[in-house]
Amino acid sequence: MNKKTILIMALGCLVIFCVLCIVTAGLAVYFYNNNVTVTQTPTPTIKPSIKPTIDIDLPSPSLMPSPQVTLKTYTNTELGITLKYPSSWSVEEYVDGTADTCLTTSVYISNGEYSFEYYKPCASGIAVCLYEDSVGYDYPEYIQFNSYVPIRNAQKDARRSYEIENNVWYVCMKDATTGNYLSNIAGGDIYYYAPESPDPIKLDQMDKILLSLEVME
Repeated sequence: MNKKTILIMALGCLVIFCVLCIVTAGLAVYFYNNNVTVTQTPTPTIKPSIKPTIDIDLPSPSLMPSPQVTLKTYTNTELGITLKYPSSWSVEEYVDGTADTCLTTSVYISNGEYSFEYYKPCASGIAVCLYEDSVGYDYPEYIQFNSYVPIRNAQKDARRSYEIENNVWYVCMKDATTGNYLSNIAGGDIYYYAPESPDPIKLDQMDKILLSLEVME
């Protein structure tokens, strides 16, 4: 083998080696790009802290004041009574009789279908109101009631009982001396007039009228 042949074979091997290196490098780059996943940590989004804006500082329901009711005062010097009633109610007086006869007077404090009556009969009589817890009594007249609703404050103790037939509440006041409940209150009888299914707020207002009733000195 001469020198020229050896040189040609060496150059061929070098060319083949270079081609193999280029192919190997290309395959390496290909597989690298297609198999390596680059994981990027996402940048967290920071939201600003927003504080609520309070325009009005309202108290809790338990601390809120109850609605105020404007009251008026009714005074009747002839009957010798005074009482307070809501300004949204009206007062009417009725007198049956003449100056020469015994007068029967009624005072109505009304609001629509609801009415508080103070009735001063011509001949004043007192009846005892009997309940399940009543004790002995010495009055000739009495009224029997099966149930009642108590009406009380620091000075007065009363009860109202409902009569279905007349759709009226009869009111009796406790006598401090005898302990009995009497129909005659401050010289007259008290009645509540209301619908069959009464509004408890209206009944409560009539109770407050009753508790404000005073005998004038």
